[in-house]
Amino acid sequence: SVEEYHFTNRVKESFVIMLRNGMTFYIKERLTDILNREMNIFLNMLEVMYKWNFELEEFECIETSYVQYNRKKNLHLRGIKLKGADLSRVYLYRANLEKINLERALLEGANLEEAILENVNLKGANLKDADLESATLEGVNLEGANLKRVNLERAKIRDVNLEGANMKRANLKGTNWKNENLKKVYLGGAILEGASLENVNLEGANLKGANLKEANLVGALLNKVDLKGTNLKETIFDEKQVELLYQTFNLYGCRVYLFETKAIISYKEYCVKNQKV
Repeated sequence: SVEEYHFTNRVKESFVIMLRNGMTFYIKERLTDILNREMNIFLNMLEVMYKWNFELEEFECIETSYVQYNRKKNLHLRGIKLKGADLSRVYLYRANLEKINLERALLEGANLEEAILENVNLKGANLKDADLESATLEGVNLEGANLKRVNLERAKIRDVNLEGANMKRANLKGTNWKNENLKKVYLGGAILEGASLENVNLEGANLKGANLKEANLVGALLNKVDLKGTNLKETIFDEKQVELLYQTFNLYGCRVYLFETKAIISYKEYCVKNQKV
């Protein structure tokens, strides 16, 4: 079948030659829009490789420069190895990045809005100031990644490894982290307004100065969590969490989920009900 077809070595070699010498190398006439023509040919090559289920070998600096030049197209880069590549401020809007190796890659300020990042290796990558709004992150390895000020607003997140990641002042507004592991993750100053953190492991996480307005933390593990200076207005905790936190942190303004009735009441009502005032 088409899906099982693999390119011959001759075709692979031809692609490599084209990439190294330039796709318009043998054209004798002068071209005024040479960069656009080169990029279009490169994008067509990627499209062909994607459709024929072809995995390119590790990119070299020349090939990477073509990716950096992209400003318009929704690239298909599935399976390509870009380990350690410098893709700072690259345009990868709606790009398909399934199974791509971006370990230690430089993606500072990159545009990854609505990109598909499934089973991507971003271990140790620099995503500082990158825009991943509404992107899909499933099975992504972000261990030790720099996610300072990254924009993940409304991103779709599932089975993400964030061990040792730095998410200082990251925008996580409206994200769903249900059942994820954020143990010991640095979230100082992060925006988690309206986020779902149900049953999330937040043990030892630093949320100092974060915005948790209207966030749902019911069932989350909060042992040794730092909530100093955190905005807890309308934040939802459950009764067990309140008992763990109320003597250390100011919970006034938050809400409490009652297990027995499944009702959500104000913290003030909860205190009166349980004679804590």
